Amino acid sequence: MNDAHPEMFGGIILFVILMNVVFWGAILFPLVRILRRMGFSGWWALLVGFWPVGLWLLAYNPWPAFDRKAD
Repeated sequence: MNDAHPEMFGGIILFVILMNVVFWGAILFPLVRILRRMGFSGWWALLVGFWPVGLWLLAYNPWPAFDRKAD
């Protein structure tokens, strides 16, 4: 016998989607702030957050914040 309740699956899927949004928001928001302080665009967070090779690209790329002259 199958005791699964199909009406519960909608709630479970919604919960999983909500938890993913919260998780990635908690990761990407601070990452965007860090990247902006380094002098990069916040869009780098998508590359760094979702593609680990993006960390290597970021590490070996010249950082614009260090290229600025002190006023």
